Amino acid sequence: MNAALRKVSIVTLTLIGTFIGYLAMQPADLRDAGITEQVEQDGRTILEKMAETHGSTNYHRQARQTFRFTNTWEALPGAVYRPWAENGQSIEMTCTTGVHLRAETRFLSGANADKVWGVRDKSAYTRQNPEATPVYARDANIELWLSTFQFLFELPFRVDYYPIVADMGMGEIDGQRYRKVFITWEDERPSNAYDQLVFWINSETNLLEKAHYTCRDSGFGFFTATIHYHDYTQGDGYWVPQSADITFGGPKDRYFGQQISLHHIDMLTGPNYEAAKLLTPSR
Repeated sequence: MNAALRKVSIVTLTLIGTFIGYLAMQPADLRDAGITEQVEQDGRTILEKMAETHGSTNYHRQARQTFRFTNTWEALPGAVYRPWAENGQSIEMTCTTGVHLRAETRFLSGANADKVWGVRDKSAYTRQNPEATPVYARDANIELWLSTFQFLFELPFRVDYYPIVADMGMGEIDGQRYRKVFITWEDERPSNAYDQLVFWINSETNLLEKAHYTCRDSGFGFFTATIHYHDYTQGDGYWVPQSADITFGGPKDRYFGQQISLHHIDMLTGPNYEAAKLLTPSR
């Protein structure tokens, strides 16, 4: 009898594990309805107005933009996902403006200070110092995270490159009303091959305050996170946040009575803090 119960238990646990694994692979869907021609047109109008408010035209007048920031991760997510060698390192990132994600980071503090990571044409490279010859080598960590940080810094300035958009109407958080716009690539239906986002745009200021997004590269299709932008300041004709928090789940989600923070970004200086200079390597 005990042997039979053990067999039943093993089969039950196997089925439960298989079911949980199946659910984990199902991609989250951030849509609230299908996309019609009208909601797509309305979504683009909202995004264009947001980009104009942010100063996108002035931003793109520069061929390159340079940011300085620190990135501090919470203990558990940092142990799994933190891309940098040390927590809270000061980092300088220079990005090319335009459709392609091309960026180079130089570490300003820590044991690897002055070392350079870069991504160009989806290929990673490193330098031992800014003057050193670049060494190209496949590095999924560099390729993913440099592109991710550039993308998060430039979200309101990249509206011309979002192929599928839709107006999702209004939303409200803590008494503040927002215009919501859905964004994705290739197809409006969810897929583990590409991400989805929902912009939360302050209805009074037209500034992007939150962006809820899927994290397909995490390996878990259901996983989503939200970036919350704070303390916007204007410089060189465009608005940029001075800090940001990334939290688990959607912009309204609360776990154990609070939003669970994954990591925090402090902007030491905004874009173009000095004449931006991208170190363009030759192969």
